[in-house]
Amino acid sequence: MSPGYLALVDGTPAAEATMRQDAISLLHELGFVRRFRIGSVALYLMRGTEALALPLGTHLVGELYTSSGCRVRESKGFQRFTTQRQLREHLLESFWGEYVLFQPNEEKQNMATFITRDPSGALSCAYSDDEGFITSDISLVSRLGLAQAGVDWDFIEHFLSYSHTKIARSGVAGVSELLPGCMLEIAPRRSSTSSVWTPWRFVQETELQRDIDTASHFVRKAVSTVVTAMATTDQSLLLQLSGGLDSSIVAACLGDTDACVRTCTVVAPLPGGDERPYAERVSSRVGIPLLHANLDLSEPAIQFKIPARSLRPAVSPLSRAAARAMEPFVNAERVNAVYSGGGGDTVFCYLRTASPATDALRRAGWAEAWNSVLNLTKLHRCTAAKATWLAFRKLVDTPHLDPSADRSLLRASRQPPLGRHPWVPKDDGTLPGNCERIVDLAGTQMFREVTLREDDKRVRMPLLSQPVMEACLRVPSWLWIRGGLDRAVARAAFADALPPEIIQRRSKGNLMGFNAALFQRHKATMRRFLLDGCLSARGIVDADHLNAYLSRTAQPRDRSFLRIFDLCMTENWVRQRS
Repeated sequence: MSPGYLALVDGTPAAEATMRQDAISLLHELGFVRRFRIGSVALYLMRGTEALALPLGTHLVGELYTSSGCRVRESKGFQRFTTQRQLREHLLESFWGEYVLFQPNEEKQNMATFITRDPSGALSCAYSDDEGFITSDISLVSRLGLAQAGVDWDFIEHFLSYSHTKIARSGVAGVSELLPGCMLEIAPRRSSTSSVWTPWRFVQETELQRDIDTASHFVRKAVSTVVTAMATTDQSLLLQLSGGLDSSIVAACLGDTDACVRTCTVVAPLPGGDERPYAERVSSRVGIPLLHANLDLSEPAIQFKIPARSLRPAVSPLSRAAARAMEPFVNAERVNAVYSGGGGDTVFCYLRTASPATDALRRAGWAEAWNSVLNLTKLHRCTAAKATWLAFRKLVDTPHLDPSADRSLLRASRQPPLGRHPWVPKDDGTLPGNCERIVDLAGTQMFREVTLREDDKRVRMPLLSQPVMEACLRVPSWLWIRGGLDRAVARAAFADALPPEIIQRRSKGNLMGFNAALFQRHKATMRRFLLDGCLSARGIVDADHLNAYLSRTAQPRDRSFLRIFDLCMTENWVRQRS
Protein backbone atom coordinates (compact mmCIF):
# COMPACT_ATOMS: atom_id res chain seq x y z
CA MET A 1 0.00 0.00 0.00
CA SER A 2 1.28 3.44 -0.86
CA PRO A 3 1.64 5.85 2.09
CA GLY A 4 -1.06 8.51 2.38
CA TYR A 5 -0.95 11.84 4.17
CA LEU A 6 -2.70 15.22 4.38
CA ALA A 7 -1.18 18.27 6.08
CA LEU A 8 -3.30 21.38 6.72
CA VAL A 9 -1.73 24.79 7.27
CA ASP A 10 -3.04 26.95 10.14
CA GLY A 11 -5.06 30.02 9.25
CA THR A 12 -6.08 28.86 5.76
CA PRO A 13 -9.45 27.86 4.25
CA ALA A 14 -8.58 24.18 4.24
CA ALA A 15 -7.62 24.16 7.93
CA GLU A 16 -10.75 26.10 8.89
CA ALA A 17 -12.96 23.73 6.90
CA THR A 18 -11.79 20.77 8.93
CA MET A 19 -13.40 22.32 11.98
CA ARG A 20 -16.70 21.23 10.47
CA GLN A 21 -17.74 17.92 11.93
CA ASP A 22 -18.77 16.50 8.55
CA ALA A 23 -15.30 17.00 7.10
CA ILE A 24 -13.66 15.47 10.16
CA SER A 25 -16.02 12.50 10.04
CA LEU A 26 -15.37 11.90 6.36
CA LEU A 27 -11.62 12.11 6.91
CA HIS A 28 -11.90 9.40 9.53
CA GLU A 29 -14.13 7.29 7.28
CA LEU A 30 -11.45 7.47 4.60
CA GLY A 31 -8.98 5.98 7.07
CA PHE A 32 -7.08 9.10 8.14
CA VAL A 33 -6.20 10.04 11.71
CA ARG A 34 -4.53 13.16 13.06
CA ARG A 35 -1.05 12.19 14.25
CA PHE A 36 1.26 15.18 14.61
CA ARG A 37 1.62 18.93 14.66
CA ILE A 38 4.76 20.19 12.93
CA GLY A 39 5.26 23.95 12.95
CA SER A 40 2.27 25.52 11.22
CA VAL A 41 0.68 22.28 9.99
CA ALA A 42 -1.48 19.49 11.37
CA LEU A 43 -0.53 16.15 9.82
CA TYR A 44 -3.11 13.44 9.13
CA LEU A 45 -1.93 9.96 8.12
CA MET A 46 -3.84 7.15 6.48
CA ARG A 47 -4.03 4.06 8.68
CA GLY A 48 -1.06 1.85 7.92
CA THR A 49 1.15 4.74 6.83
CA GLU A 50 4.39 4.75 8.76
CA ALA A 51 5.98 7.88 10.16
CA LEU A 52 9.33 8.19 11.88
CA ALA A 53 9.59 10.69 14.73
CA LEU A 54 12.98 12.41 14.71
CA PRO A 55 14.55 15.08 16.96
CA LEU A 56 13.64 18.78 16.80
CA GLY A 57 9.97 18.03 16.13
CA THR A 58 10.73 16.48 12.74
CA HIS A 59 8.58 13.69 11.25
CA LEU A 60 9.37 11.56 8.21
CA VAL A 61 6.42 10.02 6.34
CA GLY A 62 7.33 6.93 4.33
CA GLU A 63 10.42 4.76 4.36
CA LEU A 64 14.01 5.53 5.34
CA TYR A 65 17.01 3.23 4.82
CA THR A 66 20.67 3.36 5.77
CA SER A 67 23.32 3.36 3.05
CA SER A 68 23.65 -0.41 3.57
CA GLY A 69 19.92 -0.94 3.00
CA CYS A 70 18.72 -1.45 6.58
CA ARG A 71 15.28 -0.02 7.39
CA VAL A 72 15.38 2.83 9.93
CA ARG A 73 12.56 2.51 12.47
CA GLU A 74 13.78 4.59 15.42
CA SER A 75 15.45 7.94 16.02
CA LYS A 76 18.52 6.55 17.75
CA GLY A 77 21.66 8.22 16.38
CA PHE A 78 19.97 11.46 15.32
CA GLN A 79 20.03 13.18 18.72
CA ARG A 80 23.34 14.99 18.14
CA PHE A 81 21.89 17.46 15.64
CA THR A 82 20.94 20.90 16.94
CA THR A 83 19.39 22.51 13.82
CA GLN A 84 16.86 21.43 11.24
CA ARG A 85 19.34 22.08 8.44
CA GLN A 86 21.95 19.78 9.98
CA LEU A 87 19.39 17.01 10.37
CA ARG A 88 18.04 17.43 6.84
CA GLU A 89 21.50 17.45 5.26
CA HIS A 90 22.50 14.35 7.24
CA LEU A 91 19.45 12.47 5.98
CA LEU A 92 20.17 13.41 2.37
CA GLU A 93 23.89 12.62 2.72
CA SER A 94 23.86 9.33 4.63
CA PHE A 95 20.40 7.81 4.08
CA TRP A 96 17.90 7.23 1.29
CA GLY A 97 14.31 6.17 0.90
CA GLU A 98 10.86 7.06 -0.35
CA TYR A 99 9.64 9.79 1.93
CA VAL A 100 8.41 13.30 2.59
CA LEU A 101 10.03 15.09 5.53
CA PHE A 102 8.15 17.60 7.73
CA GLN A 103 10.18 20.02 9.90
CA PRO A 104 9.09 23.04 11.97
CA ASN A 105 10.92 26.28 11.24
CA GLU A 106 12.42 27.00 14.63
CA GLU A 107 13.20 30.61 13.66
CA LYS A 108 9.58 31.59 12.96
CA GLN A 109 7.90 30.33 16.11
CA ASN A 110 5.71 27.66 14.51
CA MET A 111 4.44 30.01 11.80
CA ALA A 112 6.09 28.04 8.98
CA THR A 113 7.01 24.46 8.12
CA PHE A 114 9.69 22.91 5.91
CA ILE A 115 8.64 20.00 3.68
CA THR A 116 11.33 18.05 1.81
CA ARG A 117 10.68 15.43 -0.86
CA ASP A 118 13.33 12.77 -1.30
CA PRO A 119 15.33 12.80 -4.57
CA SER A 120 13.57 9.74 -6.03
CA GLY A 121 10.16 11.41 -5.89
CA ALA A 122 8.51 8.06 -5.19
CA LEU A 123 6.05 9.53 -2.66
CA SER A 124 3.77 12.16 -4.20
CA CYS A 125 3.63 15.70 -2.82
CA ALA A 126 1.06 18.23 -4.05
CA TYR A 127 0.32 21.52 -2.32
CA SER A 128 -1.72 24.72 -2.50
CA ASP A 129 -0.76 28.11 -1.08
CA ASP A 130 -4.28 29.53 -1.26
CA GLU A 131 -6.11 26.59 0.28
CA GLY A 132 -3.32 25.60 2.65
CA PHE A 133 -2.71 21.88 2.20
CA ILE A 134 0.05 19.43 1.34
CA THR A 135 -0.99 15.92 0.33
CA SER A 136 -0.01 12.67 -1.33
CA ASP A 137 -3.41 12.49 -3.07
CA ILE A 138 -5.09 15.54 -4.60
CA SER A 139 -8.41 13.69 -4.83
CA LEU A 140 -8.57 13.65 -1.03
CA VAL A 141 -8.98 17.43 -0.69
CA SER A 142 -11.72 17.38 -3.33
CA ARG A 143 -13.65 14.64 -1.52
CA LEU A 144 -13.38 16.58 1.72
CA GLY A 145 -14.66 19.74 0.05
CA LEU A 146 -11.49 21.61 0.94
CA ALA A 147 -10.74 22.74 -2.61
CA GLN A 148 -12.35 22.82 -6.04
CA ALA A 149 -9.74 21.13 -8.20
CA GLY A 150 -10.52 22.26 -11.75
CA VAL A 151 -8.30 22.39 -14.83
CA ASP A 152 -5.44 24.86 -15.25
CA TRP A 153 -5.86 25.55 -18.97
CA ASP A 154 -2.67 27.57 -19.26
CA PHE A 155 -0.80 24.54 -18.00
CA ILE A 156 -2.58 22.25 -20.47
CA GLU A 157 -1.40 24.39 -23.38
CA HIS A 158 2.12 24.45 -21.91
CA PHE A 159 2.03 20.68 -21.43
CA LEU A 160 1.07 20.01 -25.04
CA SER A 161 4.04 22.12 -26.13
CA TYR A 162 6.53 20.59 -23.65
CA SER A 163 4.98 17.22 -22.86
CA HIS A 164 8.19 15.48 -21.76
CA THR A 165 9.37 18.03 -19.22
CA LYS A 166 8.02 18.25 -15.68
CA ILE A 167 7.60 21.60 -13.95
CA ALA A 168 6.28 22.43 -10.49
CA ARG A 169 2.98 23.76 -11.83
CA SER A 170 0.35 21.06 -12.32
CA GLY A 171 -2.73 20.64 -14.47
CA VAL A 172 -4.96 21.09 -11.41
CA ALA A 173 -5.87 24.76 -10.92
CA GLY A 174 -4.16 26.30 -7.90
CA VAL A 175 -2.13 23.18 -7.13
CA SER A 176 1.65 22.77 -7.46
CA GLU A 177 3.92 19.79 -7.08
CA LEU A 178 6.98 19.77 -4.85
CA LEU A 179 9.56 18.31 -7.21
CA PRO A 180 11.97 15.57 -6.08
CA GLY A 181 15.00 16.80 -4.16
CA CYS A 182 13.28 20.11 -3.37
CA MET A 183 12.17 21.76 -0.14
CA LEU A 184 9.01 23.78 0.42
CA GLU A 185 8.69 26.39 3.16
CA ILE A 186 4.98 26.95 3.68
CA ALA A 187 3.02 29.32 5.89
CA PRO A 188 -0.54 30.72 5.66
CA ARG A 189 -1.11 31.78 2.01
CA ARG A 190 2.55 31.90 1.03
CA SER A 191 5.33 29.52 0.22
CA SER A 192 8.77 29.29 -1.35
CA THR A 193 10.77 26.40 -2.76
CA SER A 194 14.46 25.62 -3.05
CA SER A 195 16.59 22.73 -4.24
CA VAL A 196 18.32 20.74 -1.48
CA TRP A 197 19.61 17.85 -3.62
CA THR A 198 20.98 18.22 -7.11
CA PRO A 199 22.53 15.70 -9.52
CA TRP A 200 25.14 18.30 -10.50
CA ARG A 201 27.08 17.68 -7.30
CA PHE A 202 27.86 14.09 -8.34
CA VAL A 203 29.33 14.89 -11.77
CA GLN A 204 31.94 17.23 -10.31
CA GLU A 205 35.61 16.40 -10.88
CA THR A 206 36.19 15.43 -7.24
CA GLU A 207 33.33 12.89 -7.31
CA LEU A 208 34.23 10.96 -10.48
CA GLN A 209 35.09 7.25 -10.60
CA ARG A 210 37.44 7.02 -13.59
CA ASP A 211 38.28 3.31 -13.36
CA ILE A 212 35.65 1.07 -14.97
CA ASP A 213 36.19 -1.82 -12.54
CA THR A 214 35.74 0.45 -9.53
CA ALA A 215 32.78 2.19 -11.16
CA SER A 216 31.02 -1.07 -12.01
CA HIS A 217 31.56 -2.31 -8.44
CA PHE A 218 29.85 0.73 -6.94
CA VAL A 219 27.00 0.65 -9.49
CA ARG A 220 26.29 -3.00 -8.74
CA LYS A 221 26.47 -2.41 -5.00
CA ALA A 222 24.01 0.49 -5.21
CA VAL A 223 21.48 -1.36 -7.37
CA SER A 224 21.69 -4.57 -5.32
CA THR A 225 21.34 -2.71 -2.03
CA VAL A 226 18.27 -0.79 -3.14
CA VAL A 227 16.47 -3.75 -4.74
CA THR A 228 17.14 -5.99 -1.74
CA ALA A 229 15.94 -3.35 0.73
CA MET A 230 12.73 -2.68 -1.20
CA ALA A 231 11.98 -6.38 -1.70
CA THR A 232 12.51 -7.05 2.01
CA THR A 233 9.89 -4.38 2.76
CA ASP A 234 7.38 -5.52 0.12
CA GLN A 235 7.84 -9.31 0.49
CA SER A 236 5.54 -10.11 -2.47
CA LEU A 237 6.00 -8.37 -5.82
CA LEU A 238 5.63 -8.58 -9.58
CA LEU A 239 8.41 -7.36 -11.90
CA GLN A 240 7.57 -6.20 -15.41
CA LEU A 241 10.38 -7.93 -17.30
CA SER A 242 11.00 -7.01 -20.91
CA GLY A 243 14.16 -9.02 -21.47
CA GLY A 244 16.10 -5.82 -22.00
CA LEU A 245 19.16 -4.97 -19.94
CA ASP A 246 17.55 -2.64 -17.37
CA SER A 247 14.68 -4.83 -16.14
CA SER A 248 16.98 -7.89 -16.34
CA ILE A 249 19.39 -6.22 -13.91
CA VAL A 250 16.52 -5.66 -11.47
CA ALA A 251 15.52 -9.32 -11.93
CA ALA A 252 19.08 -10.46 -11.18
CA CYS A 253 19.03 -8.56 -7.88
CA LEU A 254 15.56 -9.87 -6.97
CA GLY A 255 16.79 -13.42 -7.51
CA ASP A 256 19.08 -12.99 -4.50
CA THR A 257 16.27 -11.93 -2.13
CA ASP A 258 13.90 -13.92 0.07
CA ALA A 259 10.82 -12.14 -1.29
CA CYS A 260 8.08 -13.90 -3.23
CA VAL A 261 8.80 -12.66 -6.76
CA ARG A 262 7.02 -13.17 -10.06
CA THR A 263 7.95 -11.65 -13.40
CA CYS A 264 5.62 -10.73 -16.25
CA THR A 265 6.37 -9.76 -19.84
CA VAL A 266 3.82 -8.11 -22.12
CA VAL A 267 3.38 -9.55 -25.60
CA ALA A 268 2.10 -7.61 -28.61
CA PRO A 269 0.45 -9.62 -31.41
CA LEU A 270 2.77 -8.10 -34.01
CA PRO A 271 6.35 -8.61 -35.27
CA GLY A 272 8.92 -7.30 -32.81
CA GLY A 273 6.44 -7.30 -29.94
CA ASP A 274 7.32 -10.64 -28.35
CA GLU A 275 10.23 -10.48 -25.91
CA ARG A 276 9.56 -13.87 -24.31
CA PRO A 277 12.73 -15.58 -25.60
CA TYR A 278 14.89 -12.99 -23.82
CA ALA A 279 12.69 -12.79 -20.73
CA GLU A 280 12.67 -16.57 -20.40
CA ARG A 281 16.47 -16.70 -20.44
CA VAL A 282 16.59 -14.16 -17.63
CA SER A 283 13.88 -15.75 -15.49
CA SER A 284 15.49 -19.17 -15.89
CA ARG A 285 18.92 -17.83 -14.92
CA VAL A 286 17.71 -16.04 -11.78
CA GLY A 287 15.16 -18.69 -10.82
CA ILE A 288 11.99 -16.57 -10.91
CA PRO A 289 8.76 -17.75 -12.59
CA LEU A 290 7.74 -15.88 -15.75
CA LEU A 291 4.18 -14.96 -16.75
CA HIS A 292 3.14 -13.30 -19.98
CA ALA A 293 0.32 -10.86 -20.68
CA ASN A 294 -1.13 -10.26 -24.14
CA LEU A 295 -1.76 -6.70 -25.30
CA ASP A 296 -5.23 -6.19 -26.78
CA LEU A 297 -5.70 -4.29 -30.03
CA SER A 298 -9.50 -4.32 -29.88
CA GLU A 299 -9.83 -1.65 -27.17
CA PRO A 300 -9.28 1.97 -28.29
CA ALA A 301 -7.64 2.78 -24.95
CA ILE A 302 -8.28 6.50 -25.28
CA GLN A 303 -11.27 7.09 -23.00
CA PHE A 304 -10.69 5.30 -19.72
CA LYS A 305 -10.73 5.98 -16.03
CA ILE A 306 -7.58 7.55 -14.66
CA PRO A 307 -6.61 7.79 -10.98
CA ALA A 308 -8.25 10.82 -9.39
CA ARG A 309 -4.91 11.67 -7.75
CA SER A 310 -3.31 12.37 -11.15
CA LEU A 311 -1.80 15.86 -11.31
CA ARG A 312 -1.32 16.02 -15.09
CA PRO A 313 -1.93 13.99 -18.26
CA ALA A 314 0.45 11.04 -18.32
CA VAL A 315 -1.17 7.71 -19.18
CA SER A 316 -0.83 6.90 -22.88
CA PRO A 317 -2.82 4.26 -24.80
CA LEU A 318 0.16 1.89 -24.58
CA SER A 319 0.46 2.40 -20.81
CA ARG A 320 -3.25 1.69 -20.46
CA ALA A 321 -3.04 -1.46 -22.58
CA ALA A 322 -0.06 -2.77 -20.58
CA ALA A 323 -1.77 -2.07 -17.26
CA ARG A 324 -4.94 -3.86 -18.39
CA ALA A 325 -2.95 -6.86 -19.61
CA MET A 326 -1.02 -7.21 -16.34
CA GLU A 327 -3.93 -6.49 -14.01
CA PRO A 328 -5.15 -10.13 -13.69
CA PHE A 329 -1.68 -11.26 -12.60
CA VAL A 330 -1.29 -8.38 -10.15
CA ASN A 331 -4.58 -9.34 -8.50
CA ALA A 332 -4.17 -13.12 -8.70
CA GLU A 333 -0.69 -13.12 -7.24
CA ARG A 334 -1.73 -10.76 -4.41
CA VAL A 335 1.43 -8.74 -4.77
CA ASN A 336 2.18 -5.70 -2.64
CA ALA A 337 4.14 -3.83 -5.30
CA VAL A 338 4.83 -3.73 -9.03
CA TYR A 339 8.50 -3.33 -9.97
CA SER A 340 9.93 -1.84 -13.14
CA GLY A 341 13.31 -1.19 -14.74
CA GLY A 342 11.99 2.25 -15.71
CA GLY A 343 14.62 4.96 -16.02
CA GLY A 344 17.47 2.51 -16.65
CA ASP A 345 18.41 3.91 -20.05
CA THR A 346 18.82 7.38 -18.56
CA VAL A 347 20.49 6.38 -15.30
CA PHE A 348 22.91 4.11 -17.16
CA CYS A 349 23.82 7.02 -19.48
CA TYR A 350 22.39 5.72 -22.76
CA LEU A 351 23.33 8.83 -24.77
CA ARG A 352 22.72 8.87 -28.51
CA THR A 353 25.16 11.67 -29.34
CA ALA A 354 28.92 12.17 -29.60
CA SER A 355 29.08 14.05 -26.29
CA PRO A 356 31.04 11.32 -24.40
CA ALA A 357 34.04 11.94 -26.66
CA THR A 358 33.75 15.69 -26.09
CA ASP A 359 33.56 15.16 -22.33
CA ALA A 360 36.63 12.91 -22.48
CA LEU A 361 38.63 15.54 -24.36
CA ARG A 362 37.79 18.26 -21.85
CA ARG A 363 38.34 16.15 -18.73
CA ALA A 364 40.64 13.23 -19.58
CA GLY A 365 42.82 14.32 -22.48
CA TRP A 366 43.45 13.42 -26.11
CA ALA A 367 44.14 9.71 -25.61
CA GLU A 368 40.84 9.05 -23.81
CA ALA A 369 39.02 11.24 -26.32
CA TRP A 370 40.38 9.18 -29.23
CA ASN A 371 39.41 5.93 -27.49
CA SER A 372 35.93 7.37 -27.07
CA VAL A 373 35.76 8.27 -30.76
CA LEU A 374 36.64 4.66 -31.63
CA ASN A 375 33.98 3.43 -29.22
CA LEU A 376 31.45 5.73 -30.88
CA THR A 377 32.25 4.23 -34.29
CA LYS A 378 31.41 0.76 -32.94
CA LEU A 379 28.36 1.92 -31.03
CA HIS A 380 26.77 3.90 -33.85
CA ARG A 381 28.37 2.03 -36.76
CA CYS A 382 29.83 5.16 -38.30
CA THR A 383 33.27 6.27 -39.50
CA ALA A 384 35.90 7.74 -37.21
CA ALA A 385 35.81 10.92 -39.31
CA LYS A 386 32.09 11.35 -38.67
CA ALA A 387 32.40 10.61 -34.94
CA THR A 388 35.27 13.09 -34.66
CA TRP A 389 33.34 15.79 -36.49
CA LEU A 390 30.25 15.31 -34.33
CA ALA A 391 32.36 15.42 -31.16
CA PHE A 392 34.03 18.63 -32.38
CA ARG A 393 30.61 20.17 -33.03
CA LYS A 394 29.65 19.36 -29.46
CA LEU A 395 32.86 21.05 -28.32
CA VAL A 396 32.20 24.38 -30.03
CA ASP A 397 28.40 24.56 -30.04
CA THR A 398 26.44 25.99 -27.14
CA PRO A 399 24.40 23.22 -25.50
CA HIS A 400 20.66 23.53 -26.04
CA LEU A 401 19.53 23.41 -22.43
CA ASP A 402 15.81 24.09 -22.69
CA PRO A 403 13.43 21.79 -24.57
CA SER A 404 12.02 22.91 -27.90
CA ALA A 405 8.30 23.53 -28.13
CA ASP A 406 6.20 21.12 -30.19
CA ARG A 407 3.22 23.11 -31.49
CA SER A 408 2.12 20.57 -34.08
CA LEU A 409 -1.68 20.32 -34.47
CA LEU A 410 -2.15 23.23 -32.03
CA ARG A 411 -3.31 26.75 -32.77
CA ALA A 412 -0.66 29.44 -32.78
CA SER A 413 0.27 30.68 -29.35
CA ARG A 414 2.74 33.17 -27.93
CA GLN A 415 2.56 31.79 -24.41
CA PRO A 416 6.09 31.40 -23.02
CA PRO A 417 7.02 28.32 -20.96
CA LEU A 418 5.46 28.39 -17.51
CA GLY A 419 8.61 27.24 -15.77
CA ARG A 420 11.70 25.08 -15.95
CA HIS A 421 12.95 22.12 -13.99
CA PRO A 422 15.47 23.07 -11.27
CA TRP A 423 17.97 20.49 -12.56
CA VAL A 424 18.22 22.16 -15.99
CA PRO A 425 21.46 24.22 -15.94
CA LYS A 426 21.17 27.97 -16.39
CA ASP A 427 24.45 28.42 -18.28
CA ASP A 428 26.54 26.66 -20.90
CA GLY A 429 29.67 26.10 -18.85
CA THR A 430 29.08 22.39 -18.24
CA LEU A 431 30.11 19.30 -20.16
CA PRO A 432 27.63 18.48 -22.95
CA GLY A 433 27.33 14.85 -21.85
CA ASN A 434 26.46 15.89 -18.30
CA CYS A 435 23.92 18.39 -19.64
CA GLU A 436 22.24 15.71 -21.72
CA ARG A 437 22.13 13.02 -19.05
CA ILE A 438 20.84 15.35 -16.31
CA VAL A 439 18.17 16.92 -18.52
CA ASP A 440 17.12 13.36 -19.42
CA LEU A 441 17.16 12.43 -15.73
CA ALA A 442 14.73 15.26 -14.98
CA GLY A 443 12.48 13.82 -17.68
CA THR A 444 12.29 10.45 -15.93
CA GLN A 445 10.21 12.05 -13.18
CA MET A 446 7.21 11.61 -15.48
CA PHE A 447 7.64 7.83 -15.47
CA ARG A 448 5.83 7.11 -12.22
CA GLU A 449 2.73 8.90 -13.49
CA VAL A 450 2.83 6.99 -16.78
CA THR A 451 2.54 3.67 -14.94
CA LEU A 452 -1.20 3.26 -14.46
CA ARG A 453 -2.23 1.76 -11.14
CA GLU A 454 -5.80 2.39 -10.11
CA ASP A 455 -5.36 0.58 -6.79
CA ASP A 456 -3.08 1.41 -3.87
CA LYS A 457 -0.27 -0.93 -4.83
CA ARG A 458 3.16 0.60 -4.92
CA VAL A 459 5.05 1.15 -8.14
CA ARG A 460 8.74 0.65 -7.44
CA MET A 461 11.43 1.96 -9.79
CA PRO A 462 14.66 1.06 -7.98
CA LEU A 463 16.90 2.34 -10.78
CA LEU A 464 15.58 5.86 -10.05
CA SER A 465 16.42 5.65 -6.35
CA GLN A 466 18.85 8.13 -4.81
CA PRO A 467 21.79 5.70 -4.30
CA VAL A 468 21.61 4.40 -7.89
CA MET A 469 21.38 7.88 -9.39
CA GLU A 470 24.36 9.05 -7.33
CA ALA A 471 26.51 6.01 -8.14
CA CYS A 472 25.83 6.32 -11.87
CA LEU A 473 26.31 10.08 -12.02
CA ARG A 474 29.78 9.60 -10.54
CA VAL A 475 30.76 7.58 -13.62
CA PRO A 476 31.96 9.87 -16.46
CA SER A 477 30.03 9.64 -19.70
CA TRP A 478 32.92 8.19 -21.72
CA LEU A 479 33.14 5.07 -19.53
CA TRP A 480 29.52 4.23 -20.34
CA ILE A 481 30.45 3.54 -24.01
CA ARG A 482 33.57 1.45 -23.28
CA GLY A 483 34.02 -1.31 -25.84
CA GLY A 484 31.51 0.26 -28.20
CA LEU A 485 28.52 -0.80 -26.09
CA ASP A 486 25.89 1.46 -24.55
CA ARG A 487 25.43 1.24 -20.76
CA ALA A 488 28.83 -0.47 -20.65
CA VAL A 489 29.40 0.00 -16.91
CA ALA A 490 26.06 -1.60 -16.04
CA ARG A 491 26.84 -4.51 -18.40
CA ALA A 492 30.22 -5.01 -16.71
CA ALA A 493 28.66 -4.75 -13.24
CA PHE A 494 26.24 -7.63 -13.85
CA ALA A 495 28.21 -9.70 -16.36
CA ASP A 496 28.32 -12.72 -14.03
CA ALA A 497 24.66 -12.48 -12.99
CA LEU A 498 22.88 -12.57 -16.37
CA PRO A 499 23.07 -14.71 -19.53
CA PRO A 500 25.74 -13.54 -22.02
CA GLU A 501 23.10 -12.90 -24.70
CA ILE A 502 21.45 -10.36 -22.40
CA ILE A 503 24.73 -8.68 -21.41
CA GLN A 504 25.80 -8.39 -25.06
CA ARG A 505 22.37 -7.58 -26.47
CA ARG A 506 22.29 -4.49 -28.68
CA SER A 507 18.69 -4.63 -29.87
CA LYS A 508 15.73 -3.43 -27.84
CA GLY A 509 12.13 -4.57 -27.75
CA ASN A 510 9.91 -2.45 -29.95
CA LEU A 511 6.20 -1.91 -29.38
CA MET A 512 5.99 0.80 -32.03
CA GLY A 513 4.22 -1.67 -34.31
CA PHE A 514 1.52 -2.15 -31.69
CA ASN A 515 1.14 1.62 -31.35
CA ALA A 516 0.84 2.02 -35.12
CA ALA A 517 -1.72 -0.77 -35.40
CA LEU A 518 -3.73 0.70 -32.52
CA PHE A 519 -3.73 4.08 -34.25
CA GLN A 520 -4.83 2.73 -37.62
CA ARG A 521 -7.55 0.57 -36.11
CA HIS A 522 -9.08 3.34 -34.01
CA LYS A 523 -8.29 6.45 -36.05
CA ALA A 524 -11.97 7.27 -36.65
CA THR A 525 -12.76 6.99 -32.94
CA MET A 526 -9.82 9.25 -32.07
CA ARG A 527 -10.97 11.82 -34.63
CA ARG A 528 -14.42 12.08 -33.05
CA PHE A 529 -12.96 12.03 -29.55
CA LEU A 530 -10.73 15.03 -30.27
CA LEU A 531 -12.99 17.10 -32.53
CA ASP A 532 -15.91 16.81 -30.09
CA GLY A 533 -13.74 17.38 -27.04
CA CYS A 534 -12.61 20.07 -24.62
CA LEU A 535 -9.32 20.85 -26.37
CA SER A 536 -11.11 21.64 -29.61
CA ALA A 537 -13.88 23.59 -27.88
CA ARG A 538 -11.32 25.84 -26.18
CA GLY A 539 -9.44 26.43 -29.41
CA ILE A 540 -6.26 24.68 -28.29
CA VAL A 541 -6.32 22.03 -31.00
CA ASP A 542 -6.32 23.21 -34.62
CA ALA A 543 -9.32 21.27 -35.95
CA ASP A 544 -8.51 21.90 -39.64
CA HIS A 545 -4.94 20.65 -39.33
CA LEU A 546 -6.09 17.70 -37.22
CA ASN A 547 -8.64 16.70 -39.85
CA ALA A 548 -6.08 17.01 -42.62
CA TYR A 549 -3.57 14.91 -40.70
CA LEU A 550 -6.05 12.14 -39.95
CA SER A 551 -7.16 12.04 -43.58
CA ARG A 552 -3.72 11.44 -45.04
CA THR A 553 -2.15 8.08 -45.77
CA ALA A 554 0.42 7.02 -43.19
CA GLN A 555 3.98 6.58 -44.43
CA PRO A 556 6.22 3.66 -43.37
CA ARG A 557 8.26 4.37 -40.22
CA ASP A 558 6.34 7.61 -39.64
CA ARG A 559 5.93 8.07 -35.88
CA SER A 560 4.15 11.41 -36.00
CA PHE A 561 0.89 9.64 -35.07
CA LEU A 562 2.19 9.58 -31.49
CA ARG A 563 1.18 13.23 -31.37
CA ILE A 564 -2.44 12.07 -31.70
CA PHE A 565 -1.87 9.82 -28.70
CA ASP A 566 -0.60 12.84 -26.71
CA LEU A 567 -3.73 14.80 -27.63
CA CYS A 568 -6.04 11.88 -26.74
CA MET A 569 -4.23 11.36 -23.43
CA THR A 570 -4.66 15.04 -22.56
CA GLU A 571 -8.29 15.14 -23.73
CA ASN A 572 -9.12 12.13 -21.57
CA TRP A 573 -7.49 13.75 -18.53
CA VAL A 574 -9.20 17.15 -18.87
CA ARG A 575 -12.63 15.58 -19.40
CA GLN A 576 -12.35 13.70 -16.14
CA ARG A 577 -10.80 16.60 -14.26
CA SER A 578 -13.44 19.00 -15.59
